[in-house]
Amino acid sequence: MERLLCSCYARGCRPAPQRQESLIELTAASLWDEVCERLRGALNDTTFQTWFAESEGLELDGDTFAIRVPNDFTREWIEGHFLGLIAAAVKDSIGGERHVRLLVAESEPATLTVAAAGDPAVAAVAPDAGAMAPRPDSATLS
Repeated sequence: MERLLCSCYARGCRPAPQRQESLIELTAASLWDEVCERLRGALNDTTFQTWFAESEGLELDGDTFAIRVPNDFTREWIEGHFLGLIAAAVKDSIGGERHVRLLVAESEPATLTVAAAGDPAVAAVAPDAGAMAPRPDSATLS
């Protein structure tokens, strides 16, 4: 029966079933997920977690794939040790080459509030200087 159906499709007496292809939109995030799966297969877990856990696909534009990394040190290390591996994983994932760019994430500036000496909040936290007992020296302990 299978042969008959196959030959029937070939002769055109019955239309061949339409192949349904899944249309998945390629985004920077989806490509990075695919690349990460390939990197996990090529690297041990500690190496992957150290260098790639905080990275993310940032932008996919024309022939460029931008990846956000947490800091300059990570960017420099990845460029020196893993850029070829990432480029190969990108090529395997999408079937073509893309220029890979590593961009450092912009961080929020840290804020530190410094209170003035006369601030009541400081007085509530810091003990009164006169209330602190002097530390005994070794001569009085003997």
